[in-house]
Amino acid sequence: MRSRMRTGIGGAPGSHSTSSVVTRAREWSDTDVSGLKRKPYWLEQGEVTCEICEHTVIVQAVLRCTGCDAGICEHCALTIHETHEIVCAPCRELEERG
Repeated sequence: MRSRMRTGIGGAPGSHSTSSVVTRAREWSDTDVSGLKRKPYWLEQGEVTCEICEHTVIVQAVLRCTGCDAGICEHCALTIHETHEIVCAPCRELEERG
């Protein structure tokens, strides 16, 4: 069985063509189409609004209240240490009242 050798620039066996290298560099790059460096997702403008303070929050950082299932930001979330539950302020007040 005869193996085929891949040739690239100059016909040298095993070398890669410039176009495939450039294509891979674009795929793995952290820049957008315009050539500007993209921000990490945690620094970008949020896509979801916190239901307590109404600030925008990125989807990956939204917490859910165990009492009412509201989407809240990390600043509005309260933790009940005994049960390790995350609740919003209105649900915490209802729980404390009885």
